Amino acid sequence: MSCPSSQSFLILLSLLLSSDVTAFVITAVIPAVIPNPPPVDFSGYWSMDLGSSDRLKPLLRELGVPRLLCSLLERLAVSQEIGLGEDSSFFNFKVITKFKTDQFSLPAQDCDEEDKRLLPSPTGGKAEARTIWVSCGEKGYGLETTQKLKEGLSEVVFVTTRTLEDEGDVLVELCKVLRNGEETSRCRRVLRRTAMRKA
Repeated sequence: MSCPSSQSFLILLSLLLSSDVTAFVITAVIPAVIPNPPPVDFSGYWSMDLGSSDRLKPLLRELGVPRLLCSLLERLAVSQEIGLGEDSSFFNFKVITKFKTDQFSLPAQDCDEEDKRLLPSPTGGKAEARTIWVSCGEKGYGLETTQKLKEGLSEVVFVTTRTLEDEGDVLVELCKVLRNGEETSRCRRVLRRTAMRKA
């Protein structure tokens, strides 16, 4: 078999470098990047079940919240509306109480180390947060949000891990306080799925 001439080789090379053929080759070799759905979808309407939840007061006291305010917050009815963004990259939260409504977003995919955002803090105001997916054993995956509330000699970190239980009808928020890396308090908050609110 004879080798292709230099002219034939140049014609073939120019054809491969043409826009249409190059686009075909690249498309055939490199698959399209499609965002993966999150391992757990928290979308829905949720209402706090205070009777099934741990007492919130000890955790709030550990964070330095005044005793009278702790008693008020512990009995406060809370509802949440959670929706998944169109591109499945963010969960949009609306947390509703009789006093105020907070709105924020959490990454639905593993966020980059630099992807930190300000979220409502349990001590008031907002604090920088980092959110990742973590393995929770038999419960599957949990969405873990970490906030550093204080700096200095006593570093206080507030961690909230969200998981689904009871075939997706129960949303559990496991809240923990870590002081200098050691857990000093925890609280399990239970929210139950409710029917969609009427417009």
